[in-house]
Amino acid sequence: MSIAIDSLLAFTVALELLCTLGVLAADTPFDRLHYLAPLLLGLFALAMALTLAKGFSPLTLKAWAVCVLAVISGPIVAHAAARAARVRQFAGWHVLESEKAEAQL
Repeated sequence: MSIAIDSLLAFTVALELLCTLGVLAADTPFDRLHYLAPLLLGLFALAMALTLAKGFSPLTLKAWAVCVLAVISGPIVAHAAARAARVRQFAGWHVLESEKAEAQL
């Protein structure tokens, strides 16, 4: 059981480090948002390691509740961040000339 827990924790740490490096290496805020999605996988691995270590308890139920909340709120927060970045980049939320052909489809 200890090997499984250690493997899950090592996977979580490695994934978090890789995502952090991806965010640092990305050029635009829109590219950076793509490196945040795999963090949910690390969160699930951490909750699984906690469940294997402690069994089912109020602590592990809270960890799984955080996972569910992150899955629900993650796309909403990412969309809000992308929208804020676009507003800041183009000084408002409007259709650009280069996007008008796409908007008419």
